[in-house]
Amino acid sequence: MVSTFNDALNSNKFIITTEISPTKGVDPTATLDDAELIYIRLKDINRLNLLEKMFEPKEYDV
Repeated sequence: MVSTFNDALNSNKFIITTEISPTKGVDPTATLDDAELIYIRLKDINRLNLLEKMFEPKEYDV
């Protein structure tokens, strides 16, 4: 597990890990709503990065 994590850290990719857990006896609805917003924003960021890679100028050998 450690070597895989280190390999991932040394690659040119971002790793985001998080753990969300509400306090005992607290309604987790607000926390789950926040987590969903973060998830949606990260998906949008990843989608934009993919689009940028798809449309970035390419160099060709002539």
